[in-house]
Amino acid sequence: MLLCYKLVLQKIEWASEVFFWRHRLARAVRWNFLKVSNDANCGEILLTSRAGLPGFRHVDHIGLTVPDLDAAIAFYEKVFGAEILHRLGPISADDLPLMPSGLDWMQAHLDVKGARLEKALMKLGHSIMIELFQYDEPGDARKSPPRNCDIGAHHVAYCVEKLEPAIAYLVSQGCRPMEGLFDMDEGPTANERSQYLSDPWGNYLELMEYSGK
Repeated sequence: MLLCYKLVLQKIEWASEVFFWRHRLARAVRWNFLKVSNDANCGEILLTSRAGLPGFRHVDHIGLTVPDLDAAIAFYEKVFGAEILHRLGPISADDLPLMPSGLDWMQAHLDVKGARLEKALMKLGHSIMIELFQYDEPGDARKSPPRNCDIGAHHVAYCVEKLEPAIAYLVSQGCRPMEGLFDMDEGPTANERSQYLSDPWGNYLELMEYSGK
């Protein structure tokens, strides 16, 4: 009986996910952001951007630098139910051989000279992964995230069923909400509601609610 109940819940969850992604995909195709290819493998839908990146399939992961990797892992596990896939480090440029060009390994690969770091990759929901970095070196790294108006600023958006309880929960977990939410009833963002917040380390995130219409 319990197994049947779990299977029903899984089907309901899957149906909800399918409805959401069909809705977003239809809008993306209608707005000519994406074209759908019939050459997909393994039954997947292959999305090709207009930019023409060879072999492009999907966004794989988001990278985010945090001051405390242990605290960030605990935050994403508790708040979003994220699953840790692997963790590496500490890794230091001093422990790695120089590249043929003379650059240290970290500078050659990450554009950060003399870096010492730890990283963790986490599965976030059904559709994407997040890669968390903690840099202990170099010592001159900026300690505050960029503002939304600064070049390189970014945010991660999460889809929820209802904004208000989700906002209240994030606030209880140390997030800071911006004053007021976006609630448009006409135009290209009609039937969408959203709210910006910052996480406990000042990185921006957004909550999205779709009416499904």
